[in-house]
Amino acid sequence: MGKKEKEFIVCPVCGSTDMCWLLGGKLGDQYKCIKCNYEGIAVKGNVQFAKEVRRKENIG
Repeated sequence: MGKKEKEFIVCPVCGSTDMCWLLGGKLGDQYKCIKCNYEGIAVKGNVQFAKEVRRKENIG
């Protein structure tokens, strides 16, 4: 078995991993992205996933 890569909370808009937890409830946790100010659900992903989101948004 291969080594499992570490997962992070990733902003679905800009790919940043700099997310701040706002609240939790029946619909799940809500986060705010420090980089782009997105507020809402976030996704879990590894470093490669975050890079892919940033590439698609032409951010980095």
